[in-house]
Amino acid sequence: MTSECTNRRGTALSRHSSSVSRLSFGPVSKTTVVTTTTTTTTTLPPMVMPAPRKRDVLLDAKQFPLFDAPMPESIKRLALEVDGKPAFLRAVEGPDEQLEMIEDIARALERRDGTLETVTYDHNSLPPRQIQITTSSACRKRPASPVSLAGEDASSSSKPSRKPKRKQRQSDCHVYNPLHRLLLPTEMENLTPVTELDAAAMQLEPSLSQDSIMDDAPMSPNSSSASPPRISEDWEHPETLNLMRLPDLVATFDNVSPRVQPLVMYHLLRRCDKRTLQFIASLVNPSLKRDFITMLPYELAIHVLKFLDAQSLCRAAQVSRGWRNIVDTDESVWKERFRLDGYTLHDHHIQRAIHENWVGEDLDSADKRPKKPLRSSKRRRKTEDSRMAIMSAPLPPRLFKAIYRRQDILRKNWMDPDRQPHHITFNGHGRNVVTCLQFDDDKILSGSDDHSINVSSTRDGTLLRRMRGHEGGVWALEYVGNTLVSASTDRTVRIWDIETGECTHVFGGHTQTVRCLQIMDGEKLGEKVFVTGSRDSSLRVWRLPRPKDPHYDFERDDGPNPFFLRKLAGHTQSVRAIAGQDDLLVSGSYDNNVKLWTVSTGQCVHTYVGHAAKVYSVALDTKKGKAVSGSMDCFVKVWDLVGGDCLYTLEGHTSLVGLLSLSHRQLVSAAADSTLRIWNPDSGQCQHILTAHTGAITCFQHDDQKVISGSDGNVKIWDIKTGRFIRDILTGLSGVWQIKFDERRCVAAVQRNQETCFEVLDFGTELD
Repeated sequence: MTSECTNRRGTALSRHSSSVSRLSFGPVSKTTVVTTTTTTTTTLPPMVMPAPRKRDVLLDAKQFPLFDAPMPESIKRLALEVDGKPAFLRAVEGPDEQLEMIEDIARALERRDGTLETVTYDHNSLPPRQIQITTSSACRKRPASPVSLAGEDASSSSKPSRKPKRKQRQSDCHVYNPLHRLLLPTEMENLTPVTELDAAAMQLEPSLSQDSIMDDAPMSPNSSSASPPRISEDWEHPETLNLMRLPDLVATFDNVSPRVQPLVMYHLLRRCDKRTLQFIASLVNPSLKRDFITMLPYELAIHVLKFLDAQSLCRAAQVSRGWRNIVDTDESVWKERFRLDGYTLHDHHIQRAIHENWVGEDLDSADKRPKKPLRSSKRRRKTEDSRMAIMSAPLPPRLFKAIYRRQDILRKNWMDPDRQPHHITFNGHGRNVVTCLQFDDDKILSGSDDHSINVSSTRDGTLLRRMRGHEGGVWALEYVGNTLVSASTDRTVRIWDIETGECTHVFGGHTQTVRCLQIMDGEKLGEKVFVTGSRDSSLRVWRLPRPKDPHYDFERDDGPNPFFLRKLAGHTQSVRAIAGQDDLLVSGSYDNNVKLWTVSTGQCVHTYVGHAAKVYSVALDTKKGKAVSGSMDCFVKVWDLVGGDCLYTLEGHTSLVGLLSLSHRQLVSAAADSTLRIWNPDSGQCQHILTAHTGAITCFQHDDQKVISGSDGNVKIWDIKTGRFIRDILTGLSGVWQIKFDERRCVAAVQRNQETCFEVLDFGTELD
């Protein structure tokens, strides 16, 4: 073999190299009946399996997924049996392994000094003369040195010939096949990595010249030794020849048209047993799978995942670590699901998730993520490295996924007719009517016409404190944080510290019952304020006291009230209802009119005229630019905030429309005719009529999923999207005063057995 074999440019073999296989026989022991026992080990030269080549096609990993696939370990060394003799077929790939194999052969040849076989004799017989091999080389035009293909365990030496005078081109370097009766050259000095050769190149196989083969005449019977087996006995066996023809088979397939190759593969596969087919499948099937998500740019991967529903996203997160990093950590994916599935995502959700550790792991681990993606020194790899840095980053908290999961569980619990929520009942306010109600996870605040405000525990109904001070019934209350505002028939407004139960401020100014109030907080307002509406036909705007502000009582302190901002005058009769957002406030009055106000200036923007009777309810949506009003004239009207026009008059109710609730998707109205109606606020179309109650609707609340309504001794749940009645969650009541619900709980102030009591239904106990 040549000491160096390079291609036309003299470059070394690339990683897409041919694979080299070597077939060896023995050791085989043969005992004759005369006197001789011989042990023969034969190692045939390497066979080169040419690397895949296409004449006119650049091999693309997408089109040729197995082009760079490493050789499976299970086929690198195969144990065979040829003509009853043990044989081993060893295959290697890559320039380093191939070079090591060639160097092993070279060292063996040097040790054996041209011996083709390793023969061991017993009975002290004389060894036969050593078989010598002459060579013929097409790589050099000079006499060849003696060479042998000895077993790797034999030992002798031979001097290597001098180096070639020049490097040869790829087409000139050819190592001959024994089937052509050509011999192996012996020059092994200065071996370099094997280069990319033609399909027939590197066919290192042994052959004897005609004058080197021992005579076949039998020895004298008196001789104590016999001739060793001829070398050709091993490699001229049909199975050996078939093995040595494998490179030709591979080269033939490589030169077949790609359109014909499937036909060839079909016939080959038909001839494979089950075990071989399983091996092929284990090699081929994984290579045909494409991880398109991690292959895409990160932004496109996110865009694709946004089309999956929640269940599919959870399954995708189990595919791989890269998919899991995207699905679990990218907030835009889950925010899109919140929007599409109609869930709400507020700042308090995020705060609660962090505070209560909904994720179930250390949220600080998010800080361990790399701040910048890894960068490569080569420009063409920058995008790939950035994407891989994101994919392989440590898993941060799955915050938005945890919030979505919680809401999804609660939604299913609410709408499952067979779901039995955790239910507690406790009494309060004697036999008096509960006029107003508000609650959170810790406390329930209720106002009653018994002049008091109760603070009860949400979890077990324990009365935490009772706030007394009003001299008349409490008709309205609202709190934010630890500050409570209440309004009463005693014409005053009071500010309370909820934790201590202390009344810190008493405001006067209204001359009749304060019927409604609302706390507002907008950028244009600059601070938290609240607005009160009274039967004296006026509205007043107040600054909400902060915890450190000095106490104030209008009856005790002289001078103007420092918390009073302005009076909104314009109505001529009692102000029955108000609704505010940002800097705008809409008010409904018994004067049949609806007014739109700018709270920060006190200016009346529009007076909506159209109702023929008292206005009992109003709603406002500043984002869509609409105000809604319900009246004793049985109509619901939708007004334009900008132009002041009536956009729609919604007909259908046959009695007083006393309750309204408006969201960005639905408008719900409830009337004394025992029905609720769901409307499209953009078109004015009635979508559903809820007709299971038998008496006037006294209270209700809705969100994007459900409507909960109270009347005639029952509390019902409806599907707001279909209008379908789901179930009664409370029955056997003599009256339903108030209903409020949040994501998890529903609290109802009812009358049962002539006693006022509170029913708390918890649909999320398994989340604790």
